[in-house]
Formats: sequence, C-alpha cells, structure tokens
Amino acid sequence: MGVFLGYVSPKGHAFLDRRLYLPKGWCEDRERLLGAKIPEAAHEFKTKPQLALELLERSWSEGIPMQWVVADTTYGNSPGLRQAIAKQGHYYVMELGARHQLLYEGKRLSLKSLAATISAEDWLLLSRLGEQGPLTELWASRRVIMPNDDLGEQWLLIRRSLADADELSCYLCNAPADTSLSDMVSVAWARHDIEQLLKEGKHQLGMADYEVRSWHGWHRHMTLVMLAHSFLAFKRAQQREKKALADVA
Repeated sequence: MGVFLGYVSPKGHAFLDRRLYLPKGWCEDRERLLGAKIPEAAHEFKTKPQLALELLERSWSEGIPMQWVVADTTYGNSPGLRQAIAKQGHYYVMELGARHQLLYEGKRLSLKSLAATISAEDWLLLSRLGEQGPLTELWASRRVIMPNDDLGEQWLLIRRSLADADELSCYLCNAPADTSLSDMVSVAWARHDIEQLLKEGKHQLGMADYEVRSWHGWHRHMTLVMLAHSFLAFKRAQQREKKALADVA
C-alpha cells in the first residue's frame, strides 16, 4: 500500500518518510478519491518508482547525508529512477529483475547467460551476519551497459547461492570503475537492514494493523509508527554506546 524510505548507518536503522500508493483504478475514480479525502494534488497516478524519487528528492533537499541508495526490483527495474539518482551525484545498488538483457563485451546477453560465463576463480566468497548466524555467499561483478538507460558502463553484481548454483540475484551499481566488489556488496547487504526495519514496524509497532479509510488516517498512523520506531532506534543506539564505553573501561 505504501512506499517507505529507510535510513541505514553504523548506528542503526530508522524510517525517514512514507507515501501512500494509489492504484491507477483509484486515480480514475473521482468519487472514491473524494470519499477517502485524498487531496487534489495526489489525484494523479504515480508509480512506486516515481513516489520513491519524490521521497529521495525531499531527503536530499533537507540535507540528509547519504551517498548510496539501495532498493529491490520494483525500483531497480526503473531506468528513470536509476538515472535520476545518478544525476544527483549519488550511487545506487539496486536489484534487477531476471528478465533483463544487457550488453557485455559487445554482446547482448541475458543475466543468466552472462553468469554462466563467469569462471570459478572469479567468484568471491563473502560472509555477513544474518539473523540466525553467519551467511556465506558467492559474488562476482562485470562491467555492463543497460540498453534501457543512457548511463553508459556500470557494474553488474551477481550473487550466487552456495547451495544452488542456479539461484542468482543481480544488482546494478553506478559506482566508479575502481570501486571494490566487497565495498559494493556491503552496500547491497544494507537491504537486509531495510527488511528488518519493516519487520520491526509490522511486528512490534502495528504498522500493518490499521483500519483507516482515509488519506489522513493512513498517513497519521504511519507517522506515529515511524515516530515510535525512531524513539526505540535512538534508545537502542544509546544502549550500544553505553555498552561500548563499559567494554573500554
């Protein structure tokens, strides 16, 4: 129902902003729009990537420090969003749907076909700490060109499961050509913090437990959830700092 902007830093994660997503059918039903008290300015249909860009532009205008943007395929599949982020001087690591084709060394290939050309020694074994302990994955990267944008050569990151070689995830990244694979993967892993953020909002703070039927009601509910989570994130960061000082002492 909504598009949410989260923030991840070494001190934790928190919500920044939210926007209600209205399906096209709603935007074409004026009686329904008026009944839900949706303001005139929001009557125009906007895709989730368009709403995401509005949230990002608002955060940039307010000077919130950030260099990277991460997102799943809903947003990574949007060339317009990718280009807008790059135009503002930011880097992204955005998941790409498996249906895409790209240009690699002058050849047009599917993502799966390109992954099949990567030799065993080109896969890098990397680990991260998951909810149930360490998780190890294979990663590789290639410089590619996307036919549906004008950003030129950029990175394609490919994640392969150790348990199943056919289980692949792909990400586009516009970071400079000299950026290390491990640095880009560490950014990609920030997606898990965002997933954890949404899980905390739903399971601990009632994010999905609302029965509102109006624009204002939905935004008020989400604002209170975000405010409560921000308070808890702040207290969590305080506790970490206290523990770190105690450990040093």
